[in-house]
Amino acid sequence: DSESIKLIPLSSFKDDMSLEPGVIIAFTSSEGEELAGTVREVREDDVEVDFNHPLAGREIIFKVEVLSVDNSAL
Repeated sequence: DSESIKLIPLSSFKDDMSLEPGVIIAFTSSEGEELAGTVREVREDDVEVDFNHPLAGREIIFKVEVLSVDNSAL
């Protein structure tokens, strides 16, 4: 969701904070909710942060093993 990608002023981050693409940082919303944001790009004056789920847009493959089948509800 492109609306979940935000530009945050570089001055909003602590000087000793590691700001590199791929780094996940915890943020607090104005409502007090904790949100995880992934740094996408560090620019001269701001940081592009993606607040989409880290797995959004990725293909996920699950391996499952069926242990039993319950036909009692049929």
